[in-house]
Amino acid sequence: MFPSKIRPLLPYAIVVFLGYVGFSLPLPVLPEIFLDAQRSILPPSTSIELKTILLGIALAAYPSGQLLGSPLLGTFSDKWGRRRVIMVSLATTALGYTITALAMSAHSALGIFGGLFLCGFSEGNVTIAQAVIGDIADKEEKVAHFGWINFFACTAFIVGPLLGGWLADPSNSKLFTFATPFWLGALMSLVAIVIIWKFSKETKKHPHHGQGFLHGMKTTLENPSLRKFYIAIFFLYFGLYAFWNCIGMYLQRAFDFSPIQLAYVMAYDAFFFALGLLFLVPKLAKKMKPFTATGWAALGLALMLLILVVPPSPWALILTVPPIGILISISMTKAAVMVSDAADDRSQGQALGTMQSTQVLAGMFVGVIGGLLGALKPGLPLIAGAVMSAICGYLLIRRKKNV
Repeated sequence: MFPSKIRPLLPYAIVVFLGYVGFSLPLPVLPEIFLDAQRSILPPSTSIELKTILLGIALAAYPSGQLLGSPLLGTFSDKWGRRRVIMVSLATTALGYTITALAMSAHSALGIFGGLFLCGFSEGNVTIAQAVIGDIADKEEKVAHFGWINFFACTAFIVGPLLGGWLADPSNSKLFTFATPFWLGALMSLVAIVIIWKFSKETKKHPHHGQGFLHGMKTTLENPSLRKFYIAIFFLYFGLYAFWNCIGMYLQRAFDFSPIQLAYVMAYDAFFFALGLLFLVPKLAKKMKPFTATGWAALGLALMLLILVVPPSPWALILTVPPIGILISISMTKAAVMVSDAADDRSQGQALGTMQSTQVLAGMFVGVIGGLLGALKPGLPLIAGAVMSAICGYLLIRRKKNV
């Protein structure tokens, strides 16, 4: 079923799947945790505006941790090997989910932020899996390999929200609470450690010890192509995170969606994400350079985010969500390929870790700014995401004209 050349990647791809299931479990649950009038962990006297702002801060916790952790883990994996570093990161991720679950039971918003921050800081599985691709694939193979990683990730975005919405609903079982999805996230992190320990092989054959983290970051950012790509990726991922993090906020406020209804929307989007990866991304690899495909996909995403908030009925999501899933599949895959192609063989982990930090910096801004904008009007974070995605498209398409 899997080509022989990507078999060394499979254990890491499975870990990406488990990691994204753990990450996406709480996405349909967090809006109800903070916004629901009956089940919110916040005092009843808290205004809906303040609840929305606090939700935004909670959504910013995970990417805030990733901002600091991803480049460090990428650099460490260049130095000490992919296998060793990912096992340590997974153990810390399990601890973060445990802290979050305990904070949920204690109704501690500060504890929730701290637990999610630690999860984000130690969540290096995607960065390291992308670095593994840099180890084992040539330029012609990278699109397919990155496509496989994203396919596992999008499959997780189908499974994770559905599980999270179901596990947080006490009507399904008296044992289910808001903490249940996070306990499952901790368990899956431990399972992922076993998978890496038992089935993975080290792909970094010649660990690079020549430069420290800060020097490596400086060298990476001095690459003019990488620097321009990182700027474009920041705007792109502002748009992506605006959709991922704020669609729940929008649908809960605008249409009073329950966690399981939010989960259905997220899974529906991820289904079309998978279709895009399987049928469209490989074809584009033969016709467009990665930065060109990313630019046009970013412009299309901007248009669809604007259209998303126009219809007054939630049934319009049947038509507006599928194109978003397809456009995300193109932009995510091609963005990773263009960074990997621009980096040298010795610094794949560093370059992709810096890209991950750029992405999550955007996610952190979305959490804070999205909460503030959502307090004013539920659809404003999505409109802001559309503007930022359009800026990414402009930057990359203008680059094509200058090449």
